[in-house]
Amino acid sequence: MPFYLYRLDGDNFDRVRSNVPLAGVNGPLCGAARCTPDNPEWDLSGEALVRFFGVDSSDHAVVIDLKPRVPNEISLYRVKHLWAYSSHGWTPFALELEGLYVDAQPPAGTSAAAFKQRFPRLAQPGGRIYEFLYLNGDGKSGRWAFGRVGSVNAPLLWERVFDSLLKRINRKRRDIDRLPPLGCPDGES
Repeated sequence: MPFYLYRLDGDNFDRVRSNVPLAGVNGPLCGAARCTPDNPEWDLSGEALVRFFGVDSSDHAVVIDLKPRVPNEISLYRVKHLWAYSSHGWTPFALELEGLYVDAQPPAGTSAAAFKQRFPRLAQPGGRIYEFLYLNGDGKSGRWAFGRVGSVNAPLLWERVFDSLLKRINRKRRDIDRLPPLGCPDGES
């Protein structure tokens, strides 16, 4: 699942950098965790993530290609926010994504690879999607590597970690996005 940096040029997304490193000890996620190593909860906005790569966050975005090896399908998602919990040598985290092109077909006469280099901006924001991943590392140590590609590498979320992620996702939804909470607020069923 590669991450790319795109410039928003008018009505188009133009790829300006391939395979931007979110993981690794020099990546933005490790850097964010090390800012407060004694506090396991931290988050990173899509804008702060973009600024890490030395570009203007008002006209750039980090985009994930969820199906890079599927030749005639486009699955591109913009990273909007990230919430993490770094503890005990690992960091499970939740990504808030905006679906740009979800299992879409490229236009006639255009390959999926060519479309992914430059594609049109949507007239309306895409759907909100959440993905849970993890890295091997916390705020004090670790390689900050993702699990092996193709293996089961979804995080196991202990109640405290899941509760932390869900509360912070819902806080952003309520305070910034003006949306209702996800799940059962305040223990209601």
